[in-house]
Amino acid sequence: MEFQAQVRQMGFPDNMQVDQSDTLEGRVFRVTDASGERGLEIFVTRDALAMYGEGPVTALVLGRLREQAGRALRAAEAPGMYERQVFVGD
Repeated sequence: MEFQAQVRQMGFPDNMQVDQSDTLEGRVFRVTDASGERGLEIFVTRDALAMYGEGPVTALVLGRLREQAGRALRAAEAPGMYERQVFVGD
């Protein structure tokens, strides 16, 4: 399933933006409020993606982001710098 379709299916609040981006070390998932002043990132290492699979990882991370979006997101430390949680492979 396409990523944005999964995001819609999770029922994020309308004022939240959710995206993902790949890095050399893994994948970053991010939820921010409409202003971009508050947000959360979850970084998943390549080892974790390989160990658990892309589908299960995406579902888990989107669930976690949705849970946090329902609460108050923390203010960005600087423009574009949000609290980051990391999921690693065992």
